[in-house]
Amino acid sequence: MKILVVDDEVRIRELLDKALAKKGYQVVTVPSAEQVLDRLTQEPFDLVLLDVKLAGESGISVLKKIRKLQKKIPVVIYSGVITAELEKEARMAGANEVLSKDIDVMQLVEQISKFIKGKDRLSEKSSKRKEKSILIVDDEPEIRRVL
Repeated sequence: MKILVVDDEVRIRELLDKALAKKGYQVVTVPSAEQVLDRLTQEPFDLVLLDVKLAGESGISVLKKIRKLQKKIPVVIYSGVITAELEKEARMAGANEVLSKDIDVMQLVEQISKFIKGKDRLSEKSSKRKEKSILIVDDEPEIRRVL
């Protein structure tokens, strides 16, 4: 599994590189939006871990550019300040997951691992099934009907 880590802070890139490598992931780190797009066109990645605050450009705008380039690659946005608005904006732009940077780096790596494992399980199950289904759980009958 090859992960592209995008963060303009050297210390964060180094911490994530070491922590993800300990988990057995191959890691490439870049500090800028231009380098992200270049790397994605040069080599395949299984996941992009993208900081929201980058020097000169927001992670959300970088995410939109990634989605124009590659629609299916999983992108995990992470930020030190997750708000409901930020999460909504990130998901609308195409983020597969939104994680908090406020936690310990190893906890962040664990969350990424859980996301990857969950994605792998979902893709295994869905590739075996021809029909797609969604379970909707809500105690309000009207909400269930609308969904």
